[in-house]
Amino acid sequence: QALHHLDKALDIGVTIGDKNTQRLAHCFQGDVHCHLEANDLALQHFHKALDFGFEADDKLVQVKGHGGLGVLYLTLGRYGDALLHLDSQLVFATQIGDMAEQGEAHRGLSVAYRRLGQHARALHHAEIHLGLATQRNDLSGQARALNVLGSVWSVLGESDTALALFRRRLDIVTQLGNVIAQGKTHCNIGNALGNFGHLDLAVQSQTKYLDIAVQTTVYRTRSLHTATWEGCTLVLGALGATLSMTAACLPRQPTPTWHGQPQATSR
Repeated sequence: QALHHLDKALDIGVTIGDKNTQRLAHCFQGDVHCHLEANDLALQHFHKALDFGFEADDKLVQVKGHGGLGVLYLTLGRYGDALLHLDSQLVFATQIGDMAEQGEAHRGLSVAYRRLGQHARALHHAEIHLGLATQRNDLSGQARALNVLGSVWSVLGESDTALALFRRRLDIVTQLGNVIAQGKTHCNIGNALGNFGHLDLAVQSQTKYLDIAVQTTVYRTRSLHTATWEGCTLVLGALGATLSMTAACLPRQPTPTWHGQPQATSR
């Protein structure tokens, strides 16, 4: 339905020569196609939006076009292209004083640098994103920033710091009623607890994630349905690994010695 109305808006914009409507329609179509994982179509619309934005010197459309391409290239694993567009998004967003878009740019940059293993830069951008989100009272933005920060500190072996950040995130996503995010955060908490040696608590957190992942599959679209079941598979693996670690820590029972005579077996 969204694409249907956006197509109509684009047609009207072309008919009456309203380029502002055209460039905004391309931005929104790019977002929708990106959500639907129609990446080629999303790329086309974002690039068209950028062309219109440059032609009209429309900084907001340039911000959204660069931001959309940055997120899309992150999804595709093209981190060099992602960084290029996210940096541009940040420049234009700063020029027009759009704090929300600045936060989104810093979020994207933090994710890109985290995946590239450049932890100091990831922490830098995630901290700025958290500060901007807090200043705007953007709970969703705060939750996403805390997730990146927790993930980076976990990789760096600072499990206690990571746990504190993930628990802050869990409080926020619970307040927002975001069940999927709650499940993923329980998984992250479980991983951090396992690394910290709290294996019983790790099992509890991973089990909570598994329960949420199974319960929410019936409410998702086909794409998210698949992603959630993949999440179930991942958490079962993590749960199995944690249980294995727990078992390895238990004292071994001595193997019983048989002192009797072997029993004859009937054929």
